[in-house]
Amino acid sequence: MNPQPTPSVLFSQPGDGVWKRTVLLAVLALPIVVHGEAYGHGLVMSPSTPVSPPAGYLWVAAVWAAVLIAANALFIRRRQLDKWHGAIVTSLLIALTFALLFVAVGFVARILTNGLLPGPWLGYEPFYGLGWSVPTLFVFCFWNAVGWLVLRGVVAREVVRTYRLLYPDKRLAFRINAAIYLGGLVPFMLTGALAHGWTGGHLDIGCRSQLAELGEALLDFAGEHDNRLPPGTNMQDVLVDIRPYLDSKSTGDAEPIYVCPVCAAFERHPKPYLWNGQLAGRSIEELRKLDAPVPVITCACGPQSPYHNGAVLTTENILRALAADARDSGPLWPTASAGR
Repeated sequence: MNPQPTPSVLFSQPGDGVWKRTVLLAVLALPIVVHGEAYGHGLVMSPSTPVSPPAGYLWVAAVWAAVLIAANALFIRRRQLDKWHGAIVTSLLIALTFALLFVAVGFVARILTNGLLPGPWLGYEPFYGLGWSVPTLFVFCFWNAVGWLVLRGVVAREVVRTYRLLYPDKRLAFRINAAIYLGGLVPFMLTGALAHGWTGGHLDIGCRSQLAELGEALLDFAGEHDNRLPPGTNMQDVLVDIRPYLDSKSTGDAEPIYVCPVCAAFERHPKPYLWNGQLAGRSIEELRKLDAPVPVITCACGPQSPYHNGAVLTTENILRALAADARDSGPLWPTASAGR
């Protein structure tokens, strides 16, 4: 009876097919070359994965790649499947092929779904405000499941197939890489940065639209209170006064009219719109006598925000709307950037 051959005897040279691998990596790199900032109209979400971390978490990708390479190289060397230089080269191929293939899969998904399912990419601002919401959790779980399947396939090709591993070693190789992949998700799960991305024009317009609706309510309030603005000194008090003049959809406890939709996506605890307390109880005539326009309600994101320039409703907006009788033809409320 012939003895069972050892894995080291079954070893085949990892250099086999090096040109095929080079061509494969070049093809997979094409999405990076042609990648562009396709600004969506609404909320564009990208999953947080070990190779596509959000801004502020780029260190995760570097640490994760180093651990992945070291662990696979150590596994190959401890099983006496190759010398150190061969083990390191194979491990580098695993990390590089996985990263490029994963991005390529996401790139194809973006094209096929016309951007509705954007794939992994790195460096966008994290959506802390969305937290563990159902859409965010779906994107996070879906793409990381795809990520693990892609990594498993790469390990099967670069390690299991190349070194012709027997079942115990094959199972161990998969378990090691699965543990490393899951470990790369821990920072995102601990902080709630499950996804990241950007907001398109529709959400920016939504911020201005909400300020317009608040302005409409202010004028309706003034029309029934001697042409004076609400007496509140903060937005919460003002909202209580103008609530009867808002649309029914805007009167909930967490209504979109109260918080900028862009701020709500990015911030864990988004601030409400800011009310200029110096205008509390002022009459429309007093607003006309001001030397220069002043803010009435301002987006809390502010001009220093990395994801939103904000918007502001000014006394000029209110007076111009009154002069043009704009409310008869719709909510024509010009607003300016909060940074101006």
